[in-house]
Amino acid sequence: AAYETETGSILRPGYFVDHPTIENFGATPDAFLGREAVVEFKCPKTTTHLDWVIDGTVPDQHKPQILAQLACTQRTRAVFVSFDPRINGPRQLFIREWTPEPAEIAAIESAARDFLAELERMWDALSVAA
Repeated sequence: AAYETETGSILRPGYFVDHPTIENFGATPDAFLGREAVVEFKCPKTTTHLDWVIDGTVPDQHKPQILAQLACTQRTRAVFVSFDPRINGPRQLFIREWTPEPAEIAAIESAARDFLAELERMWDALSVAA
């Protein structure tokens, strides 16, 4: 609600989206904005929120999650939102748009494929051991 009030944009609720070509890879954005963006919301502790406000960028620790959402939804940009209700005033809401390079999305897809292949090898090894 704070994001919609601040920006005047109407969000559509997120839902689980399977990747179009990578089996067993999916993501759930918190919301969708228009036809091109996913939105990721965080409500961290105050010190974390203020660190993000001061840094002014999408936090590195959340980029893989957002890249996975973009890969699965085939969207091109993201909006990162941090909200801290304990703060009064304009710093309560932090909004940062991010349009990663296509290579960044391709890298997360490659990592997903590698992870899923390793998981399959582990499952096979476990099945043989049983």
